[in-house]
Amino acid sequence: MPLPTTGFLLLAAAAGQASEGTVPPLWDGSLAQAEVQALDGHPELRAARAAARSAEAGVVQAGGLPEPTVGVGVFLRPVETRTGPQQARVSIQQPLPWPSAVRAERDAAAARLDSVLATVQDRERVLRARVQATYWDLWEVRARVHVLSGHLAMLEGLVTSVRGRLSAGELPLSALQQVELERAQLADRIATLQAREETVEVRLATLVGVPLGSRLPTHDEPPPPQSPTLDLPALSTLLTTAHPIQAAVSNEAAAAAEVKGAQVARRPRVSLRADWILVGPSELADPMESGQDALVLGTGLTLPTSWRARTARVDDMRARADRSRAQTDAVMRQLQSQLADHLTAVEDSARSLLLTRDVLVPEALAALTSTQGEFVAGRTPLSDVLFAQRTLFDLQLALVRHQAAHARAWSALDALLATAPTRREAS
Repeated sequence: MPLPTTGFLLLAAAAGQASEGTVPPLWDGSLAQAEVQALDGHPELRAARAAARSAEAGVVQAGGLPEPTVGVGVFLRPVETRTGPQQARVSIQQPLPWPSAVRAERDAAAARLDSVLATVQDRERVLRARVQATYWDLWEVRARVHVLSGHLAMLEGLVTSVRGRLSAGELPLSALQQVELERAQLADRIATLQAREETVEVRLATLVGVPLGSRLPTHDEPPPPQSPTLDLPALSTLLTTAHPIQAAVSNEAAAAAEVKGAQVARRPRVSLRADWILVGPSELADPMESGQDALVLGTGLTLPTSWRARTARVDDMRARADRSRAQTDAVMRQLQSQLADHLTAVEDSARSLLLTRDVLVPEALAALTSTQGEFVAGRTPLSDVLFAQRTLFDLQLALVRHQAAHARAWSALDALLATAPTRREAS
């Protein structure tokens, strides 16, 4: 009795098949839709965007004039003057900040806003990468289930063949027991993967904000084996516009502006003052001059008596600026290290994917087909068939793993760079 044979499994298409269940209204099974839903309402992004609105309001508040001081006084004992008794005094005083201090405050607020906006974009980048990685995790689990299910079906056919030859006395009972054991182990692996599928599906649902228990199809296919057209030094130049480094650079600019503001704060501060003195009518003065109010204009100078404290603040701001510059350098070095890791992952997964897809799996399939024919003809033992089948599905599982790893590696590389690098077919 001939055994069933299998062709090359179309893993990407099989992984996209979703089981029956409730599908969220906005979920179409695409990775793009998953990203849109995650970026639209994730709590971390909502918090970051609220911080950006707060920083934007801080720019409007920065650099304004200090609030004036208005005072009112009543003479309990009027002061007699030539034009009449002084009865009350109304005064207003307006401090005048140095223009350079105003500019420094505005520059610092604007730089902090830029930093917060860059942080929002970086949070979006990180969330997008998490969604993509989880999406391909789910795709990988489903593709592995499909591979194992295909081989379980092959074992079912093998069981039928072995039973027929057992009845004819061509094989011992141990041969059937061996196949049954292989089938039970495979069924257990499938059950384990199906439980993991539910866990990964919950992770994806929490990221994109759909009800738990919803069935989330994964219709997209992993990208083909590709490599960047640029090498590592060329790709590193793209890091200067990446969101993490932009946030660090903006923090550095804010710290530099705060240093200027602290330096200006050590200077004397000028204020303007106006006093309006209400004068009552006088019986002695000329009627034309009687009761004339007095208006006094003056200026004041606030002297920085706490020079030591103000100098210490300048030193504090300079130290913070030095820390910001060091943090910018640290972020750049970290990004360069991550870039090298992601680039290696992309190229290594592309190489493994090509080898497994174009060489190893076809050779294993041919070997299984040949071994099955030899077994039917009675020229090879059952153990050789089981070994050939196990080798084939191990390589097909490796192919699934390489496909998902290549997709995740490209997602991480694209997310790290502000501009996605162009791709070429790997060879």
